[in-house]
Amino acid sequence: MAFLGGTFARVLDTAVLLKMLIALLVMIDPPGAAPMFLTITERYAESRTKIALGASLTAFIVLVSAGFVGQQILDLFGISIASFRVIGGILFLAMAIDMLNARSSRAKRTPEEELEAASRKELSVVPLGIPLLAGPGAISSVLIYMHESGNVQEKASVVGVIGIACTATFIMLALAALIAPKIGQTGLNIMKRMMGLILGALAIEFIVGGLREMLPGLA
Repeated sequence: MAFLGGTFARVLDTAVLLKMLIALLVMIDPPGAAPMFLTITERYAESRTKIALGASLTAFIVLVSAGFVGQQILDLFGISIASFRVIGGILFLAMAIDMLNARSSRAKRTPEEELEAASRKELSVVPLGIPLLAGPGAISSVLIYMHESGNVQEKASVVGVIGIACTATFIMLALAALIAPKIGQTGLNIMKRMMGLILGALAIEFIVGGLREMLPGLA
């Protein structure tokens, strides 16, 4: 029984990490970022792989930093993780609605930022690394998952998940010029809508979880 219990615990931990990875990939949204990436790097086609690497590395650094210092920032302003979970869920829900309608979310970038990006040389940092990849949604999810991790091993697991998500993002962006024409806009929209469904379900979980912490009577 002890052996079975230990095995179940390992499976459960793997399931949690897999859910976390899927959630983070949905927040980063590499398929949705690919068209923007191709547009911004149009004049630097020969350096797209290097730019994709820089953007993914920037996103990794920003997300890991947010995970470790985010709680201190919330404490400074007297914000509980429960209330942050609720507002994060609302943000995710707004992003999910945009994804279901195959629209680019203004929570990640605005038309003004896209116009400004055309004249920037450090594209891998701004706007690709921030806020296209490491946007408010991804930062919020990392902060919440890092808060829920209790010990050093669990926090290291969260960092590992961030690393895997950013590595997968780099691969997808580096291959975007080859994959996007074959998938087509319709294919990209289908993928975006599917990810929107997942993100919407995660948003509801975040909101309900936060409300239960703030209002125990609801449980």
